Amino acid sequence: MTVPNYRLVFVAPYDTFDSQTVISDTNNRIRLQASLTSLLQQDSFTSGSIIEISSARSTQTNLTCSLTITNNKTCSTGLCLNQYGSRVTSLLTDSKKSTFQIRYQDANSTIYWLTYILPSTIVSG
Repeated sequence: MTVPNYRLVFVAPYDTFDSQTVISDTNNRIRLQASLTSLLQQDSFTSGSIIEISSARSTQTNLTCSLTITNNKTCSTGLCLNQYGSRVTSLLTDSKKSTFQIRYQDANSTIYWLTYILPSTIVSG
């Protein structure tokens, strides 16, 4: 399953924050992928799924990325695939989990906690 334009909003820790390092730094990217993947582990139907950020672009407070979501369970019928897509969409946009924090380290090795806000809707492919 792919989500081509998944948009996260985050609170920049300071005015001159270089948002590109959120995704260009491998460790920061892995942390973000792991945090998004953890959202899917809360549902037995989607647990075991893995999220990979296949491409991304950012502005000062927005991160738009293409997600590739791999399901480790057999799901070959249309009904199963639709249900899986619905559950993934619900978990990645759930208003009860609208914000989460991810550890971020800048080029000077300073550590920050970026607060992300989940989008209210997504379109998957």
